[in-house]
Amino acid sequence: MSYVSPMGAYIQTDSSSGVMASVDETISMLQTFLESTNAQEEVNSFEDDEVAANVSDWSETSSGASDSALASAARNVAMSMGGSNPTGYCLGGVNQALRNAYGEEFGLWQASAYQTVPVLRSEPFTSKFKEVKVSREELPNLPAGSIVVWDQSPGHPHGHISIALGNGQEASDYVGSQMTTRDAEYYVFVPK
Repeated sequence: MSYVSPMGAYIQTDSSSGVMASVDETISMLQTFLESTNAQEEVNSFEDDEVAANVSDWSETSSGASDSALASAARNVAMSMGGSNPTGYCLGGVNQALRNAYGEEFGLWQASAYQTVPVLRSEPFTSKFKEVKVSREELPNLPAGSIVVWDQSPGHPHGHISIALGNGQEASDYVGSQMTTRDAEYYVFVPK
């Protein structure tokens, strides 16, 4: 039995009682994480001058093969979760796509998508992704495999996270047009 928890944890177990035990373990890990770090404070304290602002560097930094593998994995996971209909588990979809593409765990076990920004700004992500500032108009032009995180906004208390497919679409728990209009801050991580 496979299960994606509301916190984005992808759980595989042989029984429904195993699901509850895994969910309880995930909640416990989350509580420990939140007690040891104030994720939102870290997001807000990040300095703009630390962000790579040169959008033209995308073509120079993108490695191609792994970016396509991540975009492909994201599309496959999203189609298996919601297709073209959001399910509310964007973080779970992105987490599973990363695991499928890279074959390793990246530690995106936060309760909400917006809380992943500090994790994306640390290893192992910084060896694979570079944070850049882009305008909302440029978001549909992101290279395949880019990760976009949206902060909290009215009606969206958990924010949003997705992987760009390189064709103006994004994938997480569904496949749709790249989000550009949400009334919130956003963070972009392009593949190196």
